[in-house]
Amino acid sequence: MAETHVNRGEAHIRKGKLGGSNKEFSEDLRFDPDVSLIYINRGKAYLEQEQYERAIRDFNEAIRLDHRNVIAYNIRGETFLKQAKCDEAIGDFSEAIGINPNAPLTFVSRGKAYMEQGKYEEAIRDFDEAIRLDPDVPIAYDKRGEAYMKQGHYDTALLDFTEAVGLTSGVSDTYVSRGKAHLEQEQYGEAIKAFSEAIWFAPQDPIAYVSRGLAYGQLGQREQAIQDLEKALSLAPDNGEQIRQDLRKLRGE
Repeated sequence: MAETHVNRGEAHIRKGKLGGSNKEFSEDLRFDPDVSLIYINRGKAYLEQEQYERAIRDFNEAIRLDHRNVIAYNIRGETFLKQAKCDEAIGDFSEAIGINPNAPLTFVSRGKAYMEQGKYEEAIRDFDEAIRLDPDVPIAYDKRGEAYMKQGHYDTALLDFTEAVGLTSGVSDTYVSRGKAHLEQEQYGEAIKAFSEAIWFAPQDPIAYVSRGLAYGQLGQREQAIQDLEKALSLAPDNGEQIRQDLRKLRGE
């Protein structure tokens, strides 16, 4: 009986019917309240709904039932990170690493939490370890590149972004990051190429258009800059005050 409800609950999550998944997993717990996986699955459904406190309560219960449950520590850590509770997130990722020190993505997650705290050296050490464990994890290079960017090490960051792009060519965020590194070094032509790649993969990303528009502006290509900023504004009209200011400057208003 419980297995049937788990399967239905997971099917609801895959279909985006999150309320239905909550009901199925809660029904499971009536029949078998000691199965930590059920709490994890219901917690994941709450997490998808951004009901973070409910999610954490379920992950807490999963850990109470199985104090070496790496999945529960990892996903509770991710939930804490979404709440900007970085110390708690780092604590959970560290627990997970203590149980399984060979999981590269856990090091990436802890590195991201360190990044949020501005602890870039600690973050880089975690990304280094993730890459040592598995040199084919693109997000580890991407995040390490972001950490190097924060430290002003743009050439080193570019090496990481290039490596990440080589491992997964369809992630627009990495192209945006690479473009920003070129922009910081006043390599405007290379920046425009990177932002154009980002737009190719994610044509609805306003950040890529804003960034490319700024690069065009630095090259004195006013019409292209205005066109990109207008496109960005159409994609994000509710967050466009800075874009409007930049447009006014370009138009000489």
